[in-house]
Amino acid sequence: VRFTEAKLMPLTRDVEAVGVVEQDQTHREEVTLRVSGYMVKQFRGRIGDPVKVGDPLFSVYSPDFVTAQSEFFLADSFAGGGHALRQAATEKLKNLGLSRQDVEQIRQAGKPSRDIVIRSKINGTILAINSREGAAVSAGQVVYTIGDLSRSFIVARVFQQDIGVLKVGQAALITV
Repeated sequence: VRFTEAKLMPLTRDVEAVGVVEQDQTHREEVTLRVSGYMVKQFRGRIGDPVKVGDPLFSVYSPDFVTAQSEFFLADSFAGGGHALRQAATEKLKNLGLSRQDVEQIRQAGKPSRDIVIRSKINGTILAINSREGAAVSAGQVVYTIGDLSRSFIVARVFQQDIGVLKVGQAALITV
């Protein structure tokens, strides 16, 4: 038998749970192509490589890109009434996924480029690579997945009897 003085004190209970670290899905880019072609060169080829906005990821050869560029230069060669054609050819290149800067580089080169460089649109880390140099890539295929890992979550699996103990904003101790 033990005796002690009765005191008012909070009753606490530790809750242990297993969790998984997950990347914030709202800060993720899946790099896809709008045309079919072949991956010619990879500039970033390892999962875990950091990338910044505008960094080259890979270059791709696509007959659709070459044809669209040829139409762009053909429309550029028309004098007088060619403004509408130039604008339509420029829009076609943009609809294929090229940026305004890419279109300007093509214009400055003065001839169609065989390969088009695909660049990162976000700062982050390469999470997945689904194609390699020389492989065929198809329209709509996810070639790279890039995620911003600066914001991640831990999704914990908590037993039902422990849920009532947890509160929003409560501190947690995490062991990895």
